[in-house]
Amino acid sequence: MNGIKALKISVLVVIVVAVIYTIVSVFMHGDKQTSANYKKFGQSVARDKKTSTEGTDPSDVAVDGILINLRGNQYSYMKSDMTIKMKNKADKKKLEKNIQKVRDLILRYSSTKSGSILATPKGKEEYKNDLKDMISNTFGYEVQAIYFRNFVLAQ
Repeated sequence: MNGIKALKISVLVVIVVAVIYTIVSVFMHGDKQTSANYKKFGQSVARDKKTSTEGTDPSDVAVDGILINLRGNQYSYMKSDMTIKMKNKADKKKLEKNIQKVRDLILRYSSTKSGSILATPKGKEEYKNDLKDMISNTFGYEVQAIYFRNFVLAQ
């Protein structure tokens, strides 16, 4: 009885090893398209030294890499990449020249927010509207909208 059980386990192990070998060989020695797609898997890619403020729309200004400690217990950190859509090109140029002060305003305001509020859709919309109003009131720029390209809350 123990011999049959051991034989079944051995056959199962051989089948599992064969399946794993097949999967690995496809990735290692597969067709050119597969190996081209996975050639750089696991390698780090250096970012450009200059962060682009160009969006897909000519009136967009990118604000990347907002990483902040939040108030509250549920979430401790927020990371986001945003796009600020301006109403006119003149304000876009002014905003791009003054981007460090705008980032500072965003960072200072974000640190006062609670992660549990930002976790809700309503909280995110209020946050974006508050930022839009603050940028308009502080700098006089006409902001049409703010969009999240990435938004992550973490403990």
